Amino acid sequence: MNELSKSFGFVQEASCNGDYRMLFDEAYRILLKHYRCEYIYKSELYGKIKKESRKKMKDGILTEVKSGNCVADLLWLNGTSIAYEIKTEIDTNRRLTNQINSYHQLFKQTVVVSYERNIDTILPELPEHVGVMFLNKRGTLKVYREAEEFIEQLNPESMFLTLRRYEYEAAIREAYGFVPQVTDAYIFDECFKLFKSLNPLEAHDLMVKQLKLRSHINLENTFIWPKSLSFLLERGSLKRTEILQFRNILR
Repeated sequence: MNELSKSFGFVQEASCNGDYRMLFDEAYRILLKHYRCEYIYKSELYGKIKKESRKKMKDGILTEVKSGNCVADLLWLNGTSIAYEIKTEIDTNRRLTNQINSYHQLFKQTVVVSYERNIDTILPELPEHVGVMFLNKRGTLKVYREAEEFIEQLNPESMFLTLRRYEYEAAIREAYGFVPQVTDAYIFDECFKLFKSLNPLEAHDLMVKQLKLRSHINLENTFIWPKSLSFLLERGSLKRTEILQFRNILR
């Protein structure tokens, strides 16, 4: 706030009026116009997905999902699985090919989200089934190319490694009707053997079911967050007390 107040009058105005919705929204607008960092892209993408999945309460949205040596920026579980890789104006494309190959092992669809000038640069690196979106100069996400399902590289071993212990135990129990009765020292290896023997599509569906259980919206849906904060507060890792503090000042 101190930094913003040096250049923007709305900070003082918001402080005097207690209008913190305006404070955050105006700060967001400045970022959208002058410094389109990853948070801006995630927030815009999250808003677009929310509109498309408004009537699908069983959809799951996750961020920062481990995929081999890579991390998917955002994951949408909506009957299928769509991994989104974000490349902002302040990113490089250096690891893009490895990231795409990693997502192919876990998810059915992959979409790269970038800025318009970067499309011609990244297209030669992308298989035709990979979708492409871009954030235009007005701050609106546009679809350049729709993603298509690609399941040839689905890999149960990679899927297993993205699950936590209680998740892979639940998946094994659903698939086989039991969890190996071994000590903690051997449970990972025994479950791994069973999971990697599954059909890739069955393994995928079991993984998706567990990942969707991770997905949640913080607090109740009756409070409408400003656009600038909805991604952070609904899908972020803030504590309940911190979210309540935000809600109190926004009221």
